[in-house]
Amino acid sequence: MAAEAVARIAALLPRRYTNLQGPLMEIGIDSFAAILPDPATGKLPSATDRMADLLEEVEVADRVGLDVFGIGEHHRAEFLDSAPAIILAAAAARTSQIRLTSAVTVLSAADPVRVFQEFATLDLIARGRAEIVVGRGSFGEAYPLFGMDPRDYDELFAEKLDLLLTLNATTYPIWKGRFRAALEGQGVYPRPHQPRLPLWLGVGGTPQSFARAGALGLPLMVAIIGGTFERFRPLVDLYRESGLSAGHGPETLKVGVHAMGFVGETDMAARDAFFPGWAHLTGRIGRERGWPPPSRQQFDAMASPEGAFLIGDPKTVAAKMLHASEVLGGVSRITFQMSTASLETAAMKRSIELLGQRGRAERPGGHPCHEKGDLMAGVSLRPVEIHREFITAAARWTMALKLLSVLSARMAMRLNSLPSAPSVRAPGQARPVIAGETRRRCWRGACAGGVDLDEEFRRQRPWKGRGRGAPDSAHGRSPARPPETGRPQRPQGAKNARRLSG
Repeated sequence: MAAEAVARIAALLPRRYTNLQGPLMEIGIDSFAAILPDPATGKLPSATDRMADLLEEVEVADRVGLDVFGIGEHHRAEFLDSAPAIILAAAAARTSQIRLTSAVTVLSAADPVRVFQEFATLDLIARGRAEIVVGRGSFGEAYPLFGMDPRDYDELFAEKLDLLLTLNATTYPIWKGRFRAALEGQGVYPRPHQPRLPLWLGVGGTPQSFARAGALGLPLMVAIIGGTFERFRPLVDLYRESGLSAGHGPETLKVGVHAMGFVGETDMAARDAFFPGWAHLTGRIGRERGWPPPSRQQFDAMASPEGAFLIGDPKTVAAKMLHASEVLGGVSRITFQMSTASLETAAMKRSIELLGQRGRAERPGGHPCHEKGDLMAGVSLRPVEIHREFITAAARWTMALKLLSVLSARMAMRLNSLPSAPSVRAPGQARPVIAGETRRRCWRGACAGGVDLDEEFRRQRPWKGRGRGAPDSAHGRSPARPPETGRPQRPQGAKNARRLSG
């Protein structure tokens, strides 16, 4: 019974306060393999050296215990990530624990069959550590490059996502679409090491994209590269509502965040290391799109406690990650976009070490996870279930009041369901039994008709208890059982008169 009562109470509480033993938030790195000028000479490094540095960064992330490393896809001079599956395969051969994913694959401009084959092969090399994040991309260069019409932007993605999901589910797909030749049961190989490749849907700020991810029951990866985390809450709620409406369980509707981030020894050191590279790339892309030049004031606002940049010392970054999870209703994964920031490879590696050093811990359920070094000192980052430190006394009072109001409402409903008793009774008439009522009494005025049953009962029969005329309830006991229906009522004082007479 106690367990049932606890379960009923837990069902009334907000979900984030009831499951404090859920899986830890995953922390990772996303890289676009940006090639930036040397801070001392102003010269660009060779593409060969930059690729070598990138693979070393993945190795460091694996060694210090981060959960995931993602490679983007761009087709521009500033980035070397046009073939993410190949870079990830090279990283898979050098690592053993970290999960490897795209960030994101521009599916609208790709052949889903080829995408599936590439990542299935990666999964075999990595022994089950491959994932895919698919999206439409924030740059348009891929569409004309691969012969796609940008006007079919949304239709291309919807159709190709459908095909990719079909390929992930079956080896011999039967499929027909508008932008690609039909499949009539041909085998698609190789199959991945995992039963199915984990597939996330990468989104920006379009409501239709959030609703689509929810309806399909796919994990959501939200790119938040400016503004505040709070402004994305309505979109995340739309995602969850769409998923639940489509019949998907809450456990499948995971939310991840991709954000600009960098960890330094101090807040100012982290900002100073991040700003030059960010300003260089933002200014270059902004000139193409007609944006004003980026300023340090704008950057500092983004890196402030209210902004969406995860930049600072370990404690500052940990607090902002918890804040992001709180305001978004729970986050399962946060990935740091670092490669567009630091101009120095050594600073990049040190930031990764600060993010993930200090060994490993044991995740609830027996799955390996990692303490996040200084970033995790004294803090347990959980998705929907925010750490106990954040359940304040005010929150506890709110939960208690909510429980009390529910119990009061149930009691009132039960009392209102009882029939009313007659307000006038003939002398000597037995008190009627209220249906379902033996040792309980209605509250004053609670029953229909407003009859005071306490007073009626008191006139019917003397109270038995520690003091004559005092109700038993005053001494913590239930009142005496009312007489049964039809039983003659003994006149008051008849018992004592019989004893005196003999």
